[in-house]
Amino acid sequence: MTLYLLFERLEVGKLHLNSSLKVSQHASEQAPSKLDLRPGQTITVEDAIKGIVTKSANDAAVVVAENLGGDEENFAKLMTQQARALGMARTTYMNASGLPNDKQVTTARDQALLGRTIQERFPQYYKYFSTETFVYHGETMRNHNHLLGAVEGIDGIKTGYSYTRASGFNLVASVHRGGRRIFVVLGGKSSSERDVHMRKLISAHIQDAAVRRTSPVIYPDGSLASAKGKLTTDVVDPVLPMVVKTIKVQTAPQQAFLSGSSPAARRLGAKCSGGRSLALDSRSFHSHCRVAFGGLRQL
Repeated sequence: MTLYLLFERLEVGKLHLNSSLKVSQHASEQAPSKLDLRPGQTITVEDAIKGIVTKSANDAAVVVAENLGGDEENFAKLMTQQARALGMARTTYMNASGLPNDKQVTTARDQALLGRTIQERFPQYYKYFSTETFVYHGETMRNHNHLLGAVEGIDGIKTGYSYTRASGFNLVASVHRGGRRIFVVLGGKSSSERDVHMRKLISAHIQDAAVRRTSPVIYPDGSLASAKGKLTTDVVDPVLPMVVKTIKVQTAPQQAFLSGSSPAARRLGAKCSGGRSLALDSRSFHSHCRVAFGGLRQL
């Protein structure tokens, strides 16, 4: 979402790729992964984007937040407001980087919706998510999405590679192969475990995706239309038409939030067994489900 708001500013010309962003003391003090930015220095918008999409640079994310929102707290509120506008009903942001915060939650469904919206609304900037390497101040950084260039058709996207307190190692991946596109959202106890299961899910479900659009069109202003292009106001859940399958597999470590601390929590956990319920709340993108989505559009 940090990049979504940045892409909006670029789209309307309030910022440019060569615009300079100032680094604060607070930004420089962020925990790794980071670019080791120093207080008082500047970084271009394009370098900040590349640092975020490849290394998940937390200091760069906070630089973006402070330059766009004044401070990180206010920017997080803007992130949450935009999430609601996009239909991400179960996502709340508390910071720009995704570093651990018990009040920061999201779902696999919401992350799939965000990924597809970025892809469709900002195609000119979505290309950055396929950046395999980034050189900054002489240091070459490889994208944390190790499936890029290794699995046919993967063209982005990523999130949550730092091992947070509860969420584990997470990835949102977009795969375009044979006229079909799917999104896969999952987490694991390690990046290698996650990647193995990601490969299996892609192989198992890429052929299940439709070659024609069945999900709502996302217009440039973020509004939704029907699959046929007619504007509609009755799209309750734009992700449900994209569902391929929900599979019950425990991934990241169990936690009290999902282990039955309340009847509501137990019900949420039970929904992970299948069907069309994808809204499994999480701390910092925690999920016990590996979920495959079909980005159902004709290409």
